[in-house]
Amino acid sequence: MVSNGIAGALARSWRERVGYLRLRMLLSRHGLGGYLRRGARVDAEVGARLRRAASEAGVTYIALGRLLSVRRDIVPAAIAEELTRLGSDGVPMSWPDVEAVLRDSLGGPVEQVFAAVDRTPLAVSLIGQVHCARLCDGAPVVVKVLRPGVRAQVERDLPVLRRLARRVPGGVDVAERLSASLREELDYTVELANMRAVAAADAGSTAVIPVPYPALSSTNILVMQRLSGTPIGAAGPYLALLDADTRTRAARALLETALRQILIAGVFHANLHPNNVLVDDDGTLGLLDFAAVGRLDEAERRVIADLLAVPDKSDPIAAFGTEGRFPEQVARAFRTLAGVERTLLLLDPSFDFVAAARLGALRGQGENRE
Repeated sequence: MVSNGIAGALARSWRERVGYLRLRMLLSRHGLGGYLRRGARVDAEVGARLRRAASEAGVTYIALGRLLSVRRDIVPAAIAEELTRLGSDGVPMSWPDVEAVLRDSLGGPVEQVFAAVDRTPLAVSLIGQVHCARLCDGAPVVVKVLRPGVRAQVERDLPVLRRLARRVPGGVDVAERLSASLREELDYTVELANMRAVAAADAGSTAVIPVPYPALSSTNILVMQRLSGTPIGAAGPYLALLDADTRTRAARALLETALRQILIAGVFHANLHPNNVLVDDDGTLGLLDFAAVGRLDEAERRVIADLLAVPDKSDPIAAFGTEGRFPEQVARAFRTLAGVERTLLLLDPSFDFVAAARLGALRGQGENRE
């Protein structure tokens, strides 16, 4: 008689083998069968095929591709460049599917909590989507809803990914980091805790962080205050209406917020790209999407401040180079600052990021050593 533990292990092993074979078949359809062998050629065409294969394979492999696109220490430049083109948008869920997730998470009819929920999503990603809503007390909120089945899909993919990772130098480390990151993204209670941690650590920020509703949130839904404003990545027409001083103040506020979180608080929003930062018509900034948050100890904060404060004309972000040179959280902080630079240059194309970051680092050095 086979015990439940042995039966479960056999079932997992079988699912892993089936998943691995399916992935090999998918790679073969895209002309990548030989790429699994060591020493296979690497060029832009291979990168394009990998990008298309990752898109077809789904959320886990798209996330892997996006992670590898910034790991040029282990991924050839031709492939990394192609992987930067992987999208993060998903297919919108139907309203009945959204309503079912809300009902299951709330433990009753949606109408008992929400006076209204916009059935058209505000944003759609690979793992879920966001809806505007209004609570029964009239408060405007947004609701993040996890895509049904996505957690099970990722859990099926991860063992296959680890098996593949053993073939690539540095691959096991990447696979483990991706596994941890995806599991956090697929649990909205983690994002809720991240929002509260950043807000508590950076209470003096002029950038607005949404207030979450813990009693209404769960692993599958996240209810939070709705902020006004437009994502900077889509705010071109609105930015054109702001005067130059307002745009410069907003850019400076964004950099100061990021530097304060990284150099002083040691808890920072790790994904400040243009679609995760709102700008209001008076230049006020709002921060969105706290699925990725970094944490730094005092020694790591000092390393970052020292690198940013180097008294020469080089760009500390460009000079950072390959990620393998620094601990993961330090590398994460520099990736965050690179995203901040892209975002604030949309606010103010004339903003001198290098000079401002260096000045902020010098101030941070002083505060850290007091």
